[in-house]
Amino acid sequence: MASVMASGYPIESPSPPLRPGEELSQKYRIDALIASGGMGFVFSATHLELENSVAIKVLRPELAHDPVATARFVNEARALARLKSQHAVRVLDIAPLPSGSPYVVMEYLSGSDLRTLLANGQPLPIEAAVECVLQACEAVAEAHSLGIVHRDLKPENLFLTNEPSGSALIKVLDFGISKSLKTRGMRALTHPSFALGSPHYMSPEQMHSPRDVDARSDIWSIGVVLYELLTGRCPFEDRDLGVLFAKIQNEPPLPTRVHRAEIPPELEAVVMRCLEKEQTERYQSVAELMDALRPFAAGCAVPFSLGAAQSAEPTFELVRVRSTRAGHRELSSRRVTLTRSRCARARSQDRRSTSSWSLRAPGTSPRPFQSA
Repeated sequence: MASVMASGYPIESPSPPLRPGEELSQKYRIDALIASGGMGFVFSATHLELENSVAIKVLRPELAHDPVATARFVNEARALARLKSQHAVRVLDIAPLPSGSPYVVMEYLSGSDLRTLLANGQPLPIEAAVECVLQACEAVAEAHSLGIVHRDLKPENLFLTNEPSGSALIKVLDFGISKSLKTRGMRALTHPSFALGSPHYMSPEQMHSPRDVDARSDIWSIGVVLYELLTGRCPFEDRDLGVLFAKIQNEPPLPTRVHRAEIPPELEAVVMRCLEKEQTERYQSVAELMDALRPFAAGCAVPFSLGAAQSAEPTFELVRVRSTRAGHRELSSRRVTLTRSRCARARSQDRRSTSSWSLRAPGTSPRPFQSA
């Protein structure tokens, strides 16, 4: 379940435990139900004294008195509270409902998860896909440094929002099934009715023994996410869960360039290394993976405008140009909703000095990105 979505997930349950207008702890007023998932609900709410928006997450009523579910719920809040990265959702408070079940107060995010962006089946621009993953990796790397493995990284749990400056920002959500490598008591948080992960994004070792995974399982999941952002499809697909598990365990994924020829071979190699069956063959840390990915982002801002309808700035095009003795020759172009302020640091330079990405307003000549 995405933790603090303002849009994206359907509202599924007919009986949420809170109602609009209800007050909690004389501090928060419930405004609306905004998301529902397998373990709980998320509501938008208002802090009565500060008058700012927050997100409040509660367990489903049928799980509220389950000690395993409650422990997982509190574990997520504690895991998030330890993370200081701007790419992790901030936990603001935790307190009991009148029933005794806990609720967690988090920052409220407006935007969309990456699953929503992939809903039309089209992949993201290559530079944008890499930048999204790099931003997510910052939060995951910090979690790993604290001994926390996420275990459920997927597009639904990567949320695209905006910084106050207007720059796009990825937030990692849902540490509800995270595992602390420094806590021996995690075995107490197992329950046969709870799945530990999402099948398409689970590593082979997570399928075999989900309680015994380490940080390299998250690296596998990041590889699956990047594969999907680049190609519009998962590396392993089947409607039959048993067949899907067998493919993940035994079959190599198709190279990304089979689906999208313009993906650089070197980037394809990075993705494929993340998807090695043997843990020792993958990148051994998220930091190592980030070093391998950075050349393909080239400082490009995530090229999506959230709330472009409210912006007076124009839409631009990304134009690939090649320098010649006679001037510049346009090779290709693609329209993107990319405001001028959000592309101030967006520069993607091809390895060949004669070819680069430039920025232009529709109907004008190309011009290079300007650094802020």
